[in-house]
Amino acid sequence: MSRRGGIIANIIQNFRNSLSAPKLTTKLVGTDHIGNRYFEKEDDKSHNLRGSRWVEPADGDQWSVPDVPTEWNAWLRGRRKQPPTQEEIDRNYALMMRTIHRAKELEEKEEGSSSSKREEAGASYTSDVNPDEGSSRKKFPTYPEYEITPGDLDKRREEK
Repeated sequence: MSRRGGIIANIIQNFRNSLSAPKLTTKLVGTDHIGNRYFEKEDDKSHNLRGSRWVEPADGDQWSVPDVPTEWNAWLRGRRKQPPTQEEIDRNYALMMRTIHRAKELEEKEEGSSSSKREEAGASYTSDVNPDEGSSRKKFPTYPEYEITPGDLDKRREEK
């Protein structure tokens, strides 16, 4: 199977494409609540160029990594095709705040109940635990023909 035109034709075509600069349009896709602006360049199949997405931070510092919300991060990395809508961001923020609120309530509830349990049980949960007492576990088996520490077998042979 031979390709149409061959390798030399591909090289010449790529060279011609490199001489004529493509006119890719940069479009502003959106902004977030922090003030970051998100841009996209569409791909150009005729010049064999991929599209790209990037963020310009709100503070204008191009060398620092901007704080990017999760939804926009997924769009930047190409895990989603469409940029997030403001309604989606607001809904996810409300869910996050509800989760944080519930976690705080649970921590407060656990603090109250655990302190009363500790007072009933004593100073610590583990103060009464002794791993050697009443253990149903067996110790690791030892055999006379195998040495535990290197050189033990030789010493035992010399003793005999």
